[in-house]
Amino acid sequence: MPPADLLDTGDIAAVERYERHFYQAYTRLTDNRLVRRIWIFDDERQRVRTSIPYRDQVVYQWRPAPDAEPGCYLAVNLEVKRAFQSAHYGFTPEPGETCCEFLNVMTASPVPAGRLFAGFIRDVGMRDLVDRGFDVAYGTCTRRLLAPYLRLGAQHAAARTIDGEERHLLRWPIGELTARSGRG
Repeated sequence: MPPADLLDTGDIAAVERYERHFYQAYTRLTDNRLVRRIWIFDDERQRVRTSIPYRDQVVYQWRPAPDAEPGCYLAVNLEVKRAFQSAHYGFTPEPGETCCEFLNVMTASPVPAGRLFAGFIRDVGMRDLVDRGFDVAYGTCTRRLLAPYLRLGAQHAAARTIDGEERHLLRWPIGELTARSGRG
């Protein structure tokens, strides 16, 4: 698998490309309306970004080939103590954990989910986050994605129903998951 890199948030064209991919990935998901409460949608320009400022996050991007456009992204909040995106749904992290928060995981090109997780999220994103000193990552998902994420190593931490839509808080033991994969 070609290496991943970080989105250069100082590169206006790269950020615009990322935000357009982000928009395209989520606007067609009609069962995921609650994201409009936590993310900033610009329907006119067809862009979306999280409410967590870029200065507080890192965005990993994977390219299917070294000279290709990014095909997958993982945005991570590194400053959970300053702002926790999942708090919009009434969730809080466990006290005392050294944690970060998955803000967004998406693909801009067709990539099998298992390959996306094993080759990008775990081996690149999680490994780097562990190297940065994090043991746990939190994130939320819809009911549709709960079972697949649990099979991939997430732990179900809590659930809420908001305006008839379920949201689940996941706890990813990234230190354990990367050690188990032989990369820790």
